[in-house]
Amino acid sequence: MDLIAPVFLQLAITSPLLLLWLVGIVLAVLRFREPRFRLVLIALLLFLVLNVAGTIINLVLPINLQRRFMSAVEIGGVLSAVGIVRVLLEGVGWVLLLLALFKRAPEERVLSRQA
Repeated sequence: MDLIAPVFLQLAITSPLLLLWLVGIVLAVLRFREPRFRLVLIALLLFLVLNVAGTIINLVLPINLQRRFMSAVEIGGVLSAVGIVRVLLEGVGWVLLLLALFKRAPEERVLSRQA
């Protein structure tokens, strides 16, 4: 079974997000010396990898599991476990983005204590 077309179709559907993440990655690389942009870079790379890998896994894994004569219930359990891992990793990405957005720089902390 040829899965290349469905994978590319799914990636095409999410291409606006992929494009935004790629632009964000380029901007974060350009400002890599600032610690908060390192967090942004890691988060956006994580989102990009999770999206591409998740697309491939969600299309390929059920077919491979079905070939191993797993029942629909067993395949659903495996896909649920994969989904849980994916959501947890996406949560890590969001935590990194929120830290980058709201974490105070050391000089800001000094200034706020003086005020």
